[in-house]
Amino acid sequence: MSTQTKTTGLVAESKARQEEMRSILVFYGFNDYPKDIRDVLTRLNEKHAGRYTPLIEPHFTAIACDIRLGDVPRFKERLQEIHAEMGQFRIDVSGISHFEGPMGKIVFLNVKRSAPVLAAHERLSELLRTEFPESKISDFYSKEKYTPHFTLALYIKEESVFNDFTGEMKRVITDFSQNINAVKLVVLPPGQKIGPVEWEYKIK
Repeated sequence: MSTQTKTTGLVAESKARQEEMRSILVFYGFNDYPKDIRDVLTRLNEKHAGRYTPLIEPHFTAIACDIRLGDVPRFKERLQEIHAEMGQFRIDVSGISHFEGPMGKIVFLNVKRSAPVLAAHERLSELLRTEFPESKISDFYSKEKYTPHFTLALYIKEESVFNDFTGEMKRVITDFSQNINAVKLVVLPPGQKIGPVEWEYKIK
């Protein structure tokens, strides 16, 4: 195989990869949970290790979508520009709830549908619609269905574990507020539901 043929093949492979669609999650981060909540969450994760997917880092998902892999660098730039303009905003957290999913229950704390939270969601939705028209926003994060929340645990299948988890958390959960101080991006590997944060911008 000639050098030119190899180069042409690599270029074609690179172009195909850039066109590949990937699922991404945009998270908002803040400083920490109240200590009582973090202590119980840590203990429950140790007690039920391997029986669900634990999430310790405090965050809530702003939006989820599919986007071309080649568009991710520009999307990061636009996220930074938008949040530099928006600045930090406050969230109010109150009570525990859950979603029923095909892989098990998803347990979360409710985030109030305040004007700043909904405005942030709309800015991201508009960004994807207008500047990344090939992207597809997850139905769950559409304007009509958007439920601001941050997740405590994923995919609890056993009812006894669910009851223990929610019962223990309800004992210590109190209303609290926090400033959103970071926006983070997760690009999910093919076929995966969770993945590591690969990019973060500290909001001032």
